[in-house]
Amino acid sequence: MRISEITISQKKNLGNYESVDLGLTAILDEGEKVADKLPTLKRYVDWQLNKDIRADQAKKYEAELQAKPEMPEPEKAHRAKYIQRFHAAKAEMEAVDF
Repeated sequence: MRISEITISQKKNLGNYESVDLGLTAILDEGEKVADKLPTLKRYVDWQLNKDIRADQAKKYEAELQAKPEMPEPEKAHRAKYIQRFHAAKAEMEAVDF
């Protein structure tokens, strides 16, 4: 038996008893393995659902780092790491070629 399709779906609560579902179905080429493709598909769906919130948070942290140079070092490090991870995830997801 061979798996030929993968479907990933994620639900996001929007508040006010509303939610949105985002799903992605990928057809595997001959020789492709589910285990190789599944993590990328999961990250892609999650990114699409949450990128706006994450972008807003990264902008907020960037502004705080510039406006508050006296911020304690652990807080600076946390914000800098968040910003770095956000931009790395953004670059990764923009490079995904389905």
